[in-house]
Amino acid sequence: MNIYAVCGTAVLACAASVIIKKLNGSGDAIPVVFIVAVSAALTAAAVPVIDFVRSLDASQEYEKYFSIMLKGLGIGFLGNTAAVLCRDSGENGMATTVDTATKVSIVVLCLPVISEVIGIAKTFLTS
Repeated sequence: MNIYAVCGTAVLACAASVIIKKLNGSGDAIPVVFIVAVSAALTAAAVPVIDFVRSLDASQEYEKYFSIMLKGLGIGFLGNTAAVLCRDSGENGMATTVDTATKVSIVVLCLPVISEVIGIAKTFLTS
């Protein structure tokens, strides 16, 4: 999946939607088509990642880290979706608050891993 193509297409779709809304008042189909197309591309792009996570998770050695990673990913997607809905409703203050809460939640979720990394670094530095 090419992020440059997604971003460029998003800008073009937004511009086309605004122009069509100005001309005849109804440009709502363009964002829906864009969302469906990008969602399909994301689903196809996620298959190798899911296979990779499954192969590593099978070893049980990294299970804790993948659990934290997947929870963080879920928090990020959920927070981003809520923030986008707030922005679309014109509530930018609420959207910023949701974004901040999402970031803080992910940092709190990662604290055990950060603590473990600091512990490993201490053992290397004291040796």
